[in-house]
Amino acid sequence: MSGLLDGKRLLITGVITESSLAFQIAKVAQQQGATVVLTGFGRMALVQRIARRLPRPAPVIELD
Repeated sequence: MSGLLDGKRLLITGVITESSLAFQIAKVAQQQGATVVLTGFGRMALVQRIARRLPRPAPVIELD
């Protein structure tokens, strides 16, 4: 079964906790077939830890 976002790439900002809207968007996007990259600035360790909780761990890049 193909997802709505198969083959799409998304850059998602604002992931801080599992209850954040950005985390839920990233999770659903992956479930729908998207490749997700998260951003963080000043809280890289926190964002990287949360990124590992997604269905597929997402890379995190530092952008301000």
